[in-house]
Amino acid sequence: MKQKIFLLLSLTLFILSFTHIFFNLLQILPKKNFIDFFVYQGALEKFLNQQNPYNFLYGQPPDKVPFNYPPSALLLLLPLKLLPLKTAQIILTILSFLAFWLTFWLILKVSKTKISLPHFLIILAFFNQTFPVKFTLVLGQINLIVLGLTYGGMYLYFKSFKKLIGDAGGRAPDDAQSANWRTSIGGRETRDRIYQFFSIMFFSFASSLKIFPLFTLPFFLIIKDYMFVFSVAAIFLVLNLLPSFNLFKQYYFQIVPGLSRTVGIPNFYDQSFLAFLLRLNLPIFWAKILTLVILFSLFTWILIKFYRHITPPPRSPCGTSNVPATFDCGGHLGGASVIKPSNHLTIQSFSLIFALFSIGGLFSWQHHLVFAYPLIFILYLKLSARSRPTPSKLFLFFFIWLIFVFHFKTETSPLLKNPFMASYQTITIFFIIIISLSYSFTKK
Repeated sequence: MKQKIFLLLSLTLFILSFTHIFFNLLQILPKKNFIDFFVYQGALEKFLNQQNPYNFLYGQPPDKVPFNYPPSALLLLLPLKLLPLKTAQIILTILSFLAFWLTFWLILKVSKTKISLPHFLIILAFFNQTFPVKFTLVLGQINLIVLGLTYGGMYLYFKSFKKLIGDAGGRAPDDAQSANWRTSIGGRETRDRIYQFFSIMFFSFASSLKIFPLFTLPFFLIIKDYMFVFSVAAIFLVLNLLPSFNLFKQYYFQIVPGLSRTVGIPNFYDQSFLAFLLRLNLPIFWAKILTLVILFSLFTWILIKFYRHITPPPRSPCGTSNVPATFDCGGHLGGASVIKPSNHLTIQSFSLIFALFSIGGLFSWQHHLVFAYPLIFILYLKLSARSRPTPSKLFLFFFIWLIFVFHFKTETSPLLKNPFMASYQTITIFFIIIISLSYSFTKK
């Protein structure tokens, strides 16, 4: 009876959380279009009229902004032009919600972590109410779609038969066991190839909307899945070249380099690590250098930890006393014993990269911070799995939640003169990244 009441209460909280935001957005739409969505529509209209979408500003005064997305985004956003403007915005909002919730469900599936449905609904309800999520939705941003595509691709990657089954490098068993291995998967081969195909497409589409998911490809190089890397990179390149070679050249050789020259006094809504350093009154040149050094160091640290934990231990002769328990008598790593830690390791590594680039851009607006949410969720699951939730753990995550719920409604607040207060969300994410890196990948 208590469980049913708890489920009912959690479901009610989840529905209230969703409807509160959704109906607020519906009240805004008759008065004003979502700013970034209006940019997509305007750029698509110019593109379809054979005009250069990068040569115009879009939106409603005073919020007119340029189209700063790669040419590939024009192709993927093209279906939005098939619907009336208001209808398309509502559909994008619903898809964003679904992609956001799906991301956390996929994390549970990939990491093989189990939590109760009421527990899961409460977490989603709390995440819904944070400012970066609301900011993403009210702008008509595609961040949550990118999250859903990337983690959907990761889920399908693990569903395909050849990934991390043979050994930690993703190779199948060899020699005498190879025939048995192929026989055992023969009935699943077609389905698994479909999983692989859609995994590649999802990663390619996510990268074509926001470029930084490409920075997860080194993980696939480490496990020696070169075909996956080549396929994603090739599709990404084709999608960027299809609209026009001139657009490709202008975006990657003019617009992207030009963005680095526009950095100045940071806007409050810019929660990048670079903005934090600029608020500390560091010269722009040295702030950029320090940002690159710190980001590169953290990125390298993530890859090194991934490599060290994914590399199998030295093989011992069968029959000796020091044969690891995870080896079978053929000297191969047992599939089940490798898949589980590899799943946990990969999902955490991916989420670390996403969190790193949520604050690692030249401009990281507060709506970009949603890319750090998977890591926060994973850290919560890991700490909760070790023991029953304690008041200190609950307080920690409640405090983190409050940090992402709160935002200054005006940039003239005296508190914002303090650089640490003005970059409070940046500092929180940076702290979470360091804690996650320091915490053993293989612990749960």
